[in-house]
Parts: sequence; C-alpha cells; structure tokens
Amino acid sequence: MFFPFECVIFASEFQPLLVMYTVSIIIPVYNVSAYIQRCLESVVAQATDAARIECLLVDDCSTDDSIAVAETYFSTYDGSVSFRILHHEVNQGQSVARNTGVAAAQGDYLLFLDADDHLVPGSLMLMLEALRTHPEADVVDGAFYHCEDRKSYPPCKEMRFLTNRNEILKNFYKGRLSLCAWNKLIRRDFFIYHVLYFVKGIVFEDIQWSNRLFHCIDSILVLPDVTYIYEYNPCSTMNTTHINATKSIRSFVRVFADLINTSERDVYVDHKIFIFHYILNAMDILHKGNVNPQVRDDLMLIKRRLYGQVVKDGRLILSLYFLLMFQPFYSLLRWSMFRHHVHELERSVALLANRFQCFHKF
Repeated sequence: MFFPFECVIFASEFQPLLVMYTVSIIIPVYNVSAYIQRCLESVVAQATDAARIECLLVDDCSTDDSIAVAETYFSTYDGSVSFRILHHEVNQGQSVARNTGVAAAQGDYLLFLDADDHLVPGSLMLMLEALRTHPEADVVDGAFYHCEDRKSYPPCKEMRFLTNRNEILKNFYKGRLSLCAWNKLIRRDFFIYHVLYFVKGIVFEDIQWSNRLFHCIDSILVLPDVTYIYEYNPCSTMNTTHINATKSIRSFVRVFADLINTSERDVYVDHKIFIFHYILNAMDILHKGNVNPQVRDDLMLIKRRLYGQVVKDGRLILSLYFLLMFQPFYSLLRWSMFRHHVHELERSVALLANRFQCFHKF
C-alpha cells in the first residue's frame, strides 16, 4: 500500500495529553474481506494513553468472510483498543449500519471509518491534540489522501478554527471542507442532540448528511494533516453507481430536493453552484446507464427548479451558466477539453456572481 511519507504521524511527537478522551470508532462491514484486516490494524495503530478507544464493527449481513477475518484478528490481539461486533438481521445499507453504531457507542466522540479504507498511524492522537487547544469545537476534520488520484483533499495549508456559520457554509460549498462522514471526530452528544442520523436507502447520504451537519455546528477545527487513506475499491457503492443508475439518480434527486429547500441568503451563489455541480454528476450517471423514465423525469424537474430559482431571483450570471444543464449546451460537457476546465469555470462564475450580487434582492 502506498501513501506519502509526510502522511505518517508518530504519537511520540506530541506531549502527553492531560485529558482522557473516550472515542468510538464505527465501521460498517459488508463484503470487505480483502480490506478489513488492514482497516483494523490502522485502528490498533491509534492506541494512546490519552484516550480509551472502542471500535464497533457493524455486520450488515456480509456474504463473504469479512467477519470471520475480523474475529481471527481479534483472537490474537492483546491491546488497549476494545472491539465489539454488532449484527444486523437483514442487510440495511451503510447509513443504517452507522446509525446502529452510534446507538451502541459509549465514547464521548465518534469517528466513522469505512472498512475498505484506513487511518494514518497516530492520526487520532493528532486530532485529540488539536482538540485540546479548542475543546469547544463540535468537529475536528482532517485531510484525506485519495490513493487513485494520488492527491490530498481538501486543500488546507494550516490549522483553521472556524466559528462563523456563514464562513463554515461557504467553505463547505466551495469544497474546502470534506463532505464525507468519515474522518471527522464528532462529539456524540452533539450528534444525538441535532439528530444527525443517516438517511436510510440512499447512495449519496454523505452529501445530505454533511449539509445538515454544517448547518448545525458552531465551530470546526480543520487540520492540514492527512489523517485518513481513501482506497479505491472497484466494488464499493460509490464506484458502481453506473451499474444501478436508477437507484443512484433517485438518491441524487432526494439529496437535491433537500439542498434546494435549504434557504441560503449569505452564501447564495456558492450554495447554488454546489447543487449545480452535483447535478452534472447525476447527469453523467444518466448517460452511462439505463435509467427508469420516471427517475429521469424527476431529475429534469430538479434541474428546472434550480434554474427557476436563479431566474426568479434575478441572477443573470448564474442563469446563463446553468444553461449547461440543458441541451444543446450540455453537449459541450461531453468534450473532454471543456469538461476538464469545469472547476476553473465554476470558480470564475462564482467570483463574478458574488461581485455583482449587490444588485440582487438575495
């Protein structure tokens, strides 16, 4: 397995923490036999005198030997991390598995980890050390290394402590905060108080969940250090969306409906471009697989709703740019040369639209 040397964190670099933290690491497990031991080894590598760590594996009715591999590993492990396995009677999906883990968790903090990924050694210690400097933080978020892209996300050069809600949302919509549920250290009481449970039955639950999260939090610590390794698993749900395109787009539509219904005044432009960006992703899936005609129509309605909003609000620049959602303009995105520059175009449109937003009522 490859990851850059600078991603490795050694707990010995830090001064001993005076506070004893309790952390519950939650891992949904479904047919990840090839990855689960490495994932568990990365959890063991987080052991520290500064925290009591429990690791909850939620077996979502795996049909391979994932749980057997985990049990074999536990049988030879003799360390401070406490492991528990929770079993679903029927397969219910990753969202429900995470919720099951939260319900059983005993730690003051939660950390979600996907079974085909792994944590960087000592990353939890790094998060806790940062948390000691700002104990009031609702969330601590590290960077992650994408093995297929060989890049770290999101871009961050130094630790940031964000306490302004609009600033947090702006960073989220601009991609400066990760929309993934994993790799975030979250206070369990905060999670429960704000009812941040995951929605059952949708594929892109992290987008919807993160949008809800960032509308709730009052403060977040953002670390520049890579604390999580995101592996490419060709069999994962995210990498097989084109196979069940109907379910994928139906999930997207449900997420879009929630996002559009979120009223944003101070981050209007970034919010609308964020939705537009993921509508383009849904349209890519639409053109790669066979989709139920009703679901195709639902996506068209969402596109019209978004476009109708920006037109109604008098947003000329966004109205012109969002024509890319419709033919014949969408055909431009089929050209690889044009598509490769969409992110740069989005940034330019956002800059221009924000500069002239003083002329609009919102």
